[in-house]
Amino acid sequence: MQVDETKAVQALGHKAALSHGSVEAALAVAQAQLAAGKLVAAADTLATATAGTEAAAAVAAWCEEARERAVADQALRMLRAHATALAASVV
Repeated sequence: MQVDETKAVQALGHKAALSHGSVEAALAVAQAQLAAGKLVAAADTLATATAGTEAAAAVAAWCEEARERAVADQALRMLRAHATALAASVV
């Protein structure tokens, strides 16, 4: 039986939902984290929830790519801030 735990995650909060230990809860939490732009948190949630299971291999590549994307996003923000600072100093 498939259960959508999204509403439970919203009602209970991430930590309480994850304390129930189901992969479905972890997926719902990760989905909420992605919607909030928290790539690393979503990757950590999925990696922790699937550790020691066959699903770990299935999510490992996605988790690594999500972390790499977060690093790239941070680098882009830093470059934009640097460009803004340089442009402001020229004026």
